[in-house]
Parts: sequence; C-alpha cells; structure tokens
Amino acid sequence: YSPESGLDRSRPSIPTSCSRPGSASVKELVALARAKPGQLNFASGSTGSAGHVAVPIAGGGAIERAWQSGETALILSDADLAALPPLDPALHEHPLLRATRFAAVPLRFQELTIGVVLADNMRSRRNVTRRGVAQLELFCQQLQSLVSNAGLWAETQRRERDATLLVEVTRRLSSTLDLEQVLDIITESALSAVELDAAGFYRWDPLRDGLALVRGRNLPETMTRDVTLQSGEGVSGRAYAERRAVWTQDWKADPSLHYRPETVAALEAGGAPTAFVAVPVIIRDDVYGVLLGGRRTRHRFTERDVDVLSSMA
Repeated sequence: YSPESGLDRSRPSIPTSCSRPGSASVKELVALARAKPGQLNFASGSTGSAGHVAVPIAGGGAIERAWQSGETALILSDADLAALPPLDPALHEHPLLRATRFAAVPLRFQELTIGVVLADNMRSRRNVTRRGVAQLELFCQQLQSLVSNAGLWAETQRRERDATLLVEVTRRLSSTLDLEQVLDIITESALSAVELDAAGFYRWDPLRDGLALVRGRNLPETMTRDVTLQSGEGVSGRAYAERRAVWTQDWKADPSLHYRPETVAALEAGGAPTAFVAVPVIIRDDVYGVLLGGRRTRHRFTERDVDVLSSMA
C-alpha cells in the first residue's frame, strides 16, 4: 500500500449484482443496495498478480465481515482469523484470500457499504500494524470522497448530454409540421438517446383494432408486416393500456407479459430484440401511440433510460 503504512498490497473491491453483471454507476449501485439490502453478491478486485476476479460476499470471510458490519476487519492473529465468518471451501486458494494477516476496510457512501479494500503484507512478510491500518482507513475516507465526487460528476455529465439531446430533438421537430417526418425524427433520435439497437413507433389502428408498427429502425419485417398488438399485449400493449412506461429485460422470460401465439411466432421468426422499453405518447389526454426501444441481448433499462424516452415521447 505504501512504505509509511507498513502494508505493501491493497485491493479495492467494488461489488456488482448477480442479476446485472458488469459495472454500475454509484447512483445505480446505491439505488440497488437500498432496494435489495444484502443481495449484492460479488466483488471484483485487482492486484499486480491476481487480475480482475470475482469474490462472493457471502462466504467471503473478512469481506463478508466488513461488508455486513460497515467496520474494519483487522486480522492480526490466528484467533482473529478463526473469528471470521467461515470462508467458502472453494475460495481457500483464491488469490485475493490467501493472506492470514491483513485488513479489510469498508467503503461507505450515503450510509451504505459500496466496496471493500483489502490490504496485506504477503510480499514483504512484515507484520500488519494498527498504525498502518489507521493510515489505510484515512486513505479509504479519501477514496470514499473521490467515489462520491466521481459519481456526482458523471451524473452531471449525463444530465448535460440528455439536455443537449432533447434540445436538438426539439429543434428538429420545430422545423416541420409533417407528422410522418415527426415520427421519423422521434424514432431515429431514440436509437442514440439511450444506446438502443432498435426503435419503433406503434400507432393505434382502428381498422385492425390494435397497435400497428408504423415506424421501425433495425426491427424485423415480421413486426411490421405480421404483428398487430392488442391493448395490454406485450410491453407496447401494456404501455398503451396502462398509460405508463413499461420495460423488460427479456420478453420471453417475463411472466408479467402475455402474447398471443401469432405474435410470438412473428417475433421469433424475425429475430426481434430481447429487451424492450416502451413509453406512451399522450396527446390531449388520449394515448396516440407508443415509442418502443429494444436491445438485442438481455438488458436492464435504467431510470435514466426511461426518463429520456418519456421526455421524447
């Protein structure tokens, strides 16, 4: 860690949820931690030799102790080691957990634990001292502030990008009174607004008594030619019927969605996206249509994604 602290390796570990692998913003991480306390299951760490690896918090020994208590786990003796929560047998040879004298310091943000820093002396074999750990805790306090500031800065940048995008969309919309051009602009803008793979616009068709896809970008032809959604059917049908945004990570695996057999056949035949988000377009208190976005693979749409599409709608 540093010559002054007497610790020669430190490993920051930031968790991800098993339902959403990969990185998350601080805001998303805090929201997830509040919604599912104790259910963030993995931590990733990095050292000069271990690389980026996953450690389950449950069964993670000192990581579990620091995570659950929000306090430093200081391991200076065999008795301290024995008092830790049991280490999962599968982790006994894990490169992050081989040390027998070390400290695990929690990173706290808005009264929640969002990560754990491990530090040990496996390289120098020197004793881990309380003075060194106290310096590590001071470092972690600074790290917590940096994480907080980075999250706030990233959020500010996202808001600025969203505002710029919406201003540009508004400018383009104000340049035309042609409804067909308006639908083209909205559909095309949705693709870049939230990094979608596909986008479309459904409009209620009285003759077909359902929602018809009148604009589509990167959507299979079967969705335009063969699919007319009933009110309440699928993501778009529910957005239309319930007059609110509706989204899913995987339309095939979502029990809250229902589709007619012919709709399922058309979606599967054309290779439709897996994840969908849909927001209603409401004009004079009537639902005019539905703006739809899709991702090819399973994807968790964020509150920000929904807000941006809703603003466009």
